[in-house]
Amino acid sequence: MPVFETVAAHAAVALENSRLVGRLRHDADHDALTKLPNRRRLTSAVAESIKIGAPDEVVALLLFDVDRLRQVNESLGHAAGDKVLVEVAERLRKCAPSSALVGRAGGDEFLVTLRLESADAALELAAQLREQIRDEMVFDALTLDVDTAVGVAVHPDHGGDAVALLQRVDLAATAAKSVPGSVQLYSPALESRSLRRLGLAGDLHRALNEGELEVYFQPKVTLRDRRLVGVECLARWEHPAHGTVVPDDFVAVAEHTGQLGRLTEFVLRESLRRSRDWSHGEQALSVSVNLAARTLTDKHFPTLVQDLLAEYGVPPQRLTLEITEAGVLDGTERPIPTLRSLRDLGVRLSVDDFGTGNSSLAQLRRLPVHEVKVDRSFVQGMATDPGDLAIVNAVVTLSQQFGLTVVAEGVESELTLELLQDIGCEIGQGFLFSRPLPYERLEAWFGAQVDPETIVAGELPRLRVVP
Repeated sequence: MPVFETVAAHAAVALENSRLVGRLRHDADHDALTKLPNRRRLTSAVAESIKIGAPDEVVALLLFDVDRLRQVNESLGHAAGDKVLVEVAERLRKCAPSSALVGRAGGDEFLVTLRLESADAALELAAQLREQIRDEMVFDALTLDVDTAVGVAVHPDHGGDAVALLQRVDLAATAAKSVPGSVQLYSPALESRSLRRLGLAGDLHRALNEGELEVYFQPKVTLRDRRLVGVECLARWEHPAHGTVVPDDFVAVAEHTGQLGRLTEFVLRESLRRSRDWSHGEQALSVSVNLAARTLTDKHFPTLVQDLLAEYGVPPQRLTLEITEAGVLDGTERPIPTLRSLRDLGVRLSVDDFGTGNSSLAQLRRLPVHEVKVDRSFVQGMATDPGDLAIVNAVVTLSQQFGLTVVAEGVESELTLELLQDIGCEIGQGFLFSRPLPYERLEAWFGAQVDPETIVAGELPRLRVVP
């Protein structure tokens, strides 16, 4: 009996050690919050799939990046953010094919990997999964819309090993985030752009210090009688080595390197200075400045705006701040206090690129905004696509019922202008009137376009009809 008892005790210890080792191995390969396989396990699984891949199949990686998780964490706390992640994990697990491995790649990213017949099949599956997991998520009295941007990469087209594929699907997901809710297939151009942005970080700091950046001005014109009512102010950067750097690139660099505040202040200062110095009789120059969504999380920003208005002596109603639809309608209440503070200063607020996100016009009613800008993609399609015409018509009609001014972007033809006039749109901007211009050329353009016979004291002068 003592021998049997000793053997049993050793067996129990061995069994418990085996269970402990098993738990440790499981914990090493799984995410503690969602219980899904973690990046380590996903990397191993992708490598295994590559080894046993068939010639008529690809190993597909689908990376889902959860939109606006940072805003949820900031406004509701990390416990709410964790609930969002757990819910997204559960939805993906239920919707993904049984042959797929679903895991959490880290942070707000989830990866689905499986073998499919082609890259096109991977894109189709990514779009299907994104639609299936989209739904409202309720937290007490707050309802959030769950959406994701999706990157796709496949072996062997986009990489020969797991590490390269994971890096490239991450680049694709980052590119997808620039168009809310999109699905992006990896291409080498994404990698070169990412490397270029990395190299621009130090150059942007120097450019801001040495005055390399400029502000261009694009006129905003009344459509009915062609009067200049203001300009949109747009930052431009001509790099001494790389040439023209597109705004999407240097704004992204500014956001990720902590230089967004300096860039925004630079554009504001230049815009207000030009508004103050505009010297065309009684014509006042109203200016519009674009804001990044992150600026609305800066509680000190309204004070900066107030100080700059006082410094340059510009009335607040002459400044319009434009924020993209995704920035003001981000599923949280986070932007509202800053928007209200800016409105209380007397500054005008505009929702830019309206129609490109998933919000509705009804949501605008709760926002302290004065203006809606219809995205150029719909305006430019009005003449050929009845759907685009119907969208613009609906935006104009409902916005005006809410007391909002409507601006159409991308007006490039007389036919588009006539259609906008027919549906009652008030203001437009686009190449039909003028491209964005440096300040000196803006003054020359205005002088050449003003019809002298329409100059009446107290009224905006009319512009000549564009030939």
